[in-house]
This record gives sequence, C-alpha cells and structure tokens, in this order.
Amino acid sequence: PICTEKSQMHAFISLLTLTTLTACSSLSSPPPSLLRPMLSLRGGSNTEDALATPMTTDIDTSFPPPPPPPSAPTAVVPPAKQSTLLYVPNLIGYLRVVLLLLSAHYATLPSPRRALFASLYASSALLDAVDGAAARALNQCSNLGSVLDMITDRLTTMVMVIILTQYYPKHTCLFILAICLDVGSHWSYHYYNAVKGSHHKNVGSRQGTNLASE
Repeated sequence: PICTEKSQMHAFISLLTLTTLTACSSLSSPPPSLLRPMLSLRGGSNTEDALATPMTTDIDTSFPPPPPPPSAPTAVVPPAKQSTLLYVPNLIGYLRVVLLLLSAHYATLPSPRRALFASLYASSALLDAVDGAAARALNQCSNLGSVLDMITDRLTTMVMVIILTQYYPKHTCLFILAICLDVGSHWSYHYYNAVKGSHHKNVGSRQGTNLASE
C-alpha cells in the first residue's frame, strides 16, 4: 500500500510538473529556481542538464505585420464654372443687338447712310445662324441664350418695320399691328415651350431638349 501511495504521489507530481512546464513554455522560459525543485521531485541525475538546456516551444508566436494605414483620398477640384453671360453664343447675341442699334441710327439720320445701314443690318442677320451653331458645337445652350436669341430676332423685325414707316407713313398703323403680332406670338410660343421644358426651336417634336438652367 505504501508503494502504491508513493507511485500515485509521483504520478501526481509528474502531472503537475508537466502542466506547469506547459503553461510556462507558452509564456516564456521559467526561471531555474522554479524548475529545480520540480525536477528534483521527479528524481534523476539530469537535473542540471535539464536546466542548462534551453526550453523550446512549438507555439508559433510570430504575427503578420499590421496592414499599412489607408492613404487619404486625393481631393478632386472641380473646374471653375463659366458664367452664362460669357458664353460664346451670348456674346454673339450682344454683338447682334449693337449692330442693329447702329443700323437703326444710320438709317434714321437726316441724310440716311443706306449702304452702311444695309451692311450692319445684314451682318446682324447673318450672325443669327452663327450663334445657334456655336451653342451646339460648344455645348453652351442656356435659358439666357434662348431668350436673347428670340429678343434679337424681334428687334431685327422691329428695326426694319420702323424704317419702313418713314417711307410709307400712311401704313404706320399696319406696321405697328405687325410688330405687336410678331412680338406677342413669339413670346407666347416661347413661354409655352419654357413651361413644357423644351426648346422653342424644336418645331414638330413632342419632347424637346431640356435647357441648362442657370
């Protein structure tokens, strides 16, 4: 019975020693002062050899390097938006108005300068085809350009009618009526298309091209 108790005691001490060694090896190498009494309890002449031999563990304590911090996103600076007043088609419209006023001035002088009037008036009329082509080519369509084009066209008609009243004063009432009909009809048509969100020159199309609101 005594041998059995000693065997059980040695087995218990061996199990406790192995458990302690396993726990210590998972953390770090335990100090020799802790291992010496444990190994002496197990017996054997290799106590000092066991202490002199460095302990090795099979546990992989290496960790992958941390991922690099994400780089800050590059700020995208939007291009500066050009003012609608400086669109090329609108600049052409301003030029047309100036040419019309100059042509009306030279036509109503006491001694009318008919050649200069004709050249200025014809230049303004020809530029009517240029501003539309420039708006489509440069993608510079705008509500301002649409209204300016209509007003300039009406001024072109009004200048010619006013000059005709000087040569045919008897028909002044008819000329005034023609001006009212021209301005009123075009304004109504332009307003209708603006409410529908379509361009006033999209004749015959049920769905016009929306203009860029400015």
